[in-house]
Amino acid sequence: MAMNDKDGVVQISNRGDSMDQVVSSASAPGTDLIRTRSVSIGTLRKEHPELEGVGFVKIDTEGYERVIVPALRDFFIEKRPVALVSLHPMFISHSDVQGVVDVLKSTFPYLYEVDMRTPFLTNRTAYTYGDHGGADVLCTWEPVDRLLL
Repeated sequence: MAMNDKDGVVQISNRGDSMDQVVSSASAPGTDLIRTRSVSIGTLRKEHPELEGVGFVKIDTEGYERVIVPALRDFFIEKRPVALVSLHPMFISHSDVQGVVDVLKSTFPYLYEVDMRTPFLTNRTAYTYGDHGGADVLCTWEPVDRLLL
């Protein structure tokens, strides 16, 4: 099952490593693809009521954060979990990455680098500085120093 902005079916690459991603067959000719069910957050919540008590969300979707983060915005606001989002500029355009960052900035009051101290800069010319060729952003509802008490 894959998270999506709507219920349906998506194709996922099948390279067998952590870089598999949701793709269209047109963008991945000659690649083995797996068709899988995709669900919206509404459907996922109905099928998994334990999500109502969520406290932490990690999103590492090899570029599909451009779809998932906006789709989860209302859920984030309602449930107020801490979120860790990996950005993948090697798979999506800078404007798509910036769009994700803008949604996070408008949703969460505090954004940090993964060191949990440095404020995350939301207007970079590039987000390619992390150890995976992208960047990670920690999103919280209150300052991290209060969370660590």
